[in-house]
Amino acid sequence: GSIELDTIATALGEMDNRGTILLLALIGFGVKAGAVPLYFWLPLAHPVAPTPASAVLSGSMIKAGLIGWLHFSPLQADALPGWPTACILLGLVAAFGAVAVGLAQRDLKTILAYSSISQMGVMTLIFGLALGAGAESGTVVAVLALYALNHGLAKGALFLGTALHPKAEGARIGLLAGLTVAALAIAGAPFTGGARTKYAAKTMLDHAPQGWEGPLLTLLAASAFGTALLLGRFLWLSTRPLSQASKPPPSVGAFPWILLLAAVLTLPHWAAGLTAASIPAAPLSAGALAEAAWPILLAALVLATAAIASQRRWLRLHLPKIPPGDLIVPIEHLIRRTALAHWWRLGLIYPERGAINFEARVDRLLALDHSRSATDRAESWLVQWRVAGAGFILILFLLVLFL
Repeated sequence: GSIELDTIATALGEMDNRGTILLLALIGFGVKAGAVPLYFWLPLAHPVAPTPASAVLSGSMIKAGLIGWLHFSPLQADALPGWPTACILLGLVAAFGAVAVGLAQRDLKTILAYSSISQMGVMTLIFGLALGAGAESGTVVAVLALYALNHGLAKGALFLGTALHPKAEGARIGLLAGLTVAALAIAGAPFTGGARTKYAAKTMLDHAPQGWEGPLLTLLAASAFGTALLLGRFLWLSTRPLSQASKPPPSVGAFPWILLLAAVLTLPHWAAGLTAASIPAAPLSAGALAEAAWPILLAALVLATAAIASQRRWLRLHLPKIPPGDLIVPIEHLIRRTALAHWWRLGLIYPERGAINFEARVDRLLALDHSRSATDRAESWLVQWRVAGAGFILILFLLVLFL
């Protein structure tokens, strides 16, 4: 009886087939969120997208998947038994699997893409906690929003930083310092917005399924270590000569990056202050600071040891070669070697990647070539200012006349 988004979750909680509907919503919005196993487009899109687009894509657009999940999720107690555990498991697979694959990458933007997949895995885990929180789900959703805000700002700053190529030594040091600040914010270093959001996430673990609270506390700390390790590799590759690192994207202005970096340092703390009544702040005790710092310090120690051992040839590290997109590559290879391989001869497969050209397939089946050319001609006519302007005025006139 309504088309308002606010009523969807309540209505679904009263439906018998709510599990099926939520499954479809998780799949549909999971593509946008980069959830397992629907994430493979992210590491393929980021390296070829303009850097500002990558910053927006990873910083905010993939969070739209979380918004969709929340609107289609009845968060009442016991509305969907078993679903919190499923989301927690999917989140853990993404959090750790993306780090493992990301460490084998050399392109800076691809590494950041896998970092985003990993962090979205942590957010999927928090979403699972919200599904099982019942009446207190609003507090868990607030924690999820804080986590998304901190990650979106910091990851946007990291992406924009990859397009800055200062020539002066002082400017290069400043760039590396700014990238380090953004990376530390995502890893949850003390006094950063990430430390506040990660501590808040840990306080929500009492909403986890029975028996999960202790293991999840350990796994979240291990996830912080993996995040620091992956972003540490990103920072290390950022310091290498451009001929040895990935090909740099076109440069962007420094002012937007500095502005975004300032937002990383301030906005998460400001937003956390708005929820101070329901979400406790991390204590400033030595134990709490050490708990936030040890994953980062351990990751720095591991990376420094590996770098020194490699430089002095004490140890030769040969990371496996995993192509961006990982799982989609063997899937496409399997398609090419099956009975569908004859599509190649019909021109229905992209020769450069072996991916199925579904657009050509549809055109061939429905003979839409003529219709497509007619549509193109119509579009070229509609985009003319006199046509678009006249259409706009006509629409306004009809709205005034009938409304």
